[in-house]
Amino acid sequence: MSSDPFGARTDIALAEGPTSFYSLTRLEELGLVELDRLPFSIRILLENALRHSGGRYVGEGHVKAVA
Repeated sequence: MSSDPFGARTDIALAEGPTSFYSLTRLEELGLVELDRLPFSIRILLENALRHSGGRYVGEGHVKAVA
């Protein structure tokens, strides 16, 4: 599993069981992105990069480049 270098992973409990998601607002809080200025398609790419950051292939620099 990937690590969470930006602290964006949030765990939640659902009726179906626990799950997690990666919050783009965390990147905004860190001053890395202005979400209102990003097209929806780029937000999807950013979330994907964020979800995989800290792993073998995606580093923090990749997330910052998309942001």
